[in-house]
Amino acid sequence: MIVTFFSITGFLVSRWASSGHFPLSNLYESLIFLSWALYILHTIPKIQNSKNDLSTITTPSTILTQGFATSGLLTEMHQSTILVPALQSQWLMMHVSMMLLSYATLLCGSLLSAAILIIRFRKNFHFFSKRKKMFYLKHFSLVILMQKEVL
Repeated sequence: MIVTFFSITGFLVSRWASSGHFPLSNLYESLIFLSWALYILHTIPKIQNSKNDLSTITTPSTILTQGFATSGLLTEMHQSTILVPALQSQWLMMHVSMMLLSYATLLCGSLLSAAILIIRFRKNFHFFSKRKKMFYLKHFSLVILMQKEVL
């Protein structure tokens, strides 16, 4: 993970140097920056303690974001483009980068809360239990009998 983090950091810095502006002008660059922010969210808790439970959420989301960004679907977006006049200010660096960092935090929080809900209610959710099947069979047969009586 550390090697990939430094590779993405180097890629973003080289893209910044070659284009002359912060690399957030299209979806490809934004997704690369989002995966970089997810790597940061992965490494900060790892520095503080050795046990990192958040990495079970951040690692797959980082890999999927990076995979989608570099997949063949977005090949025409890999080229760096000139910024539109509305984005040619220094606020691009500040506003958009903070916005994407907050998106990464929101994504991690949402995935973590969904995982906690699944873990919490997993014991109470018996989708394939025999008792429920019997209830459905009795209910279904009762509905069929009622339909026959009406006809």
